[in-house]
Amino acid sequence: MTTGALVLALAALAIGIVIGRLSAPKVDRAPLDPERPAKLAAQMSTEDRLAAATCLKQGRSAEAVKEIRQRTGLGLKESKAVADHLKANDPASGIG
Repeated sequence: MTTGALVLALAALAIGIVIGRLSAPKVDRAPLDPERPAKLAAQMSTEDRLAAATCLKQGRSAEAVKEIRQRTGLGLKESKAVADHLKANDPASGIG
């Protein structure tokens, strides 16, 4: 490979990386509203809350987050916040 071809290939690679970065979706890194987990937990059905609370009672926090995500369609960040809220504040779960 000649030097010119190598330079051209590297330039094309760099342009591709820049275009990929510019077109990638932006990730929301904003802090979660402190009241949102409580609101989301209140909107969950009793069955969904009890499923998550059961996991939390057994010390399976990751499983509780997974249950919340599957049952509500929330993202990881919000599901974790809801699980933390349930663990700390939910009198119905008997774990707070």
